Amino acid sequence: MLPDGFTNFLTSRRHLVGCALALLGAVLALLDPVGPAGLVLVGGFYLVGVAAARPDRSHHDYGFDPRQVARAMQQELADVTGRVPADVLVQLQRIELLIRVEVLPRLECLPPGSLDLYLVERTAVEYLPSAVEHYLRVTAGPVSGQTASQSIPLQILSDELRLLEDEMRRIATVVQSVDVDRMLAHRRFLSGRFGRLDPSG
Repeated sequence: MLPDGFTNFLTSRRHLVGCALALLGAVLALLDPVGPAGLVLVGGFYLVGVAAARPDRSHHDYGFDPRQVARAMQQELADVTGRVPADVLVQLQRIELLIRVEVLPRLECLPPGSLDLYLVERTAVEYLPSAVEHYLRVTAGPVSGQTASQSIPLQILSDELRLLEDEMRRIATVVQSVDVDRMLAHRRFLSGRFGRLDPSG
């Protein structure tokens, strides 16, 4: 498995711009063959592209790429489907939906460097996958016909997922309340500007 940082770079704007310029350099080298110097030209174009491209703003602002968080959750669901009981899968789907639909689109409502930003990213790429992995390791075998020895790990996993879900729901409430506060502030602004709206609330 590739490190997260390397994977992020491969999908970053800088790498893509660098590759585009490197391709241009390769075309130029083919049109006017210059021998081994063509490799230098391709490499030089790539480095120029990496240096010139703006970094992904979302990654800079949040400390992680929200798209990667969404992909991590979707991949986790795909990996464990059929390997965990149906009620566990439902819990996982609820957490994925909370993060993807209610939290990630509103990350700008959280202050940079906040603990909640960290918890969202860690839940998707570490806490949730680790909880499921530990369960699967302990209960290696078919999902059907849970034995008494498997019921305890299942309860532990359910408790862990419930804790993660509650935390993601709390963060979703926080970002939603910030959105509502912004709407109320805008209404007060319009009321003060035009004097036709009730500024209370």
